[in-house]
Amino acid sequence: MSKKKKITSKKKSKAVETGFATLEDLIIGKTTKKVRRKTRKSKAKVIVKTPTIVEERPLYIKHYLEIVSLITNEEGFLEEIIFTYKGVLVIPLSLKDIYKADSHTTQSTFTIPKNIKDPILTKRFDNLTKKETLNFLRDHVNDTYMVGLKEVIYKEVWPEHKIIDQLPWK
Repeated sequence: MSKKKKITSKKKSKAVETGFATLEDLIIGKTTKKVRRKTRKSKAKVIVKTPTIVEERPLYIKHYLEIVSLITNEEGFLEEIIFTYKGVLVIPLSLKDIYKADSHTTQSTFTIPKNIKDPILTKRFDNLTKKETLNFLRDHVNDTYMVGLKEVIYKEVWPEHKIIDQLPWK
């Protein structure tokens, strides 16, 4: 007599999405037993973060350069750039109740001299990008002129200085 070995699978049947173990159980209406797995709890300690102290900057003026319009010749090449230079008073949160927000804009024109050699001058105006035009303007406008524009904005925006347009006499 030979003994037959009974082969059993040690794997448990997986429950299908219907909640039944097999198709026969589905027909009978026998639901499977749901197994809850224990989740491992993290043993990491929660460290209380201390708030970082952000050192606030004092009052300062942020400057922006924007191109208003371009003047070209008959062929469409640049001759002048009309731009505005804007200054905005930046106030830290701790000083918001003391100072009020303010800004000032100056407008100027840059006439391109004939002696400047730049690749932007060989392009028609409709092929120029904003970035390359702004970079050209920053590179070729006289630094002392830009400092003068900054001083005008500073005197108008800074809280200790005010330019008075409305004169007291008539």
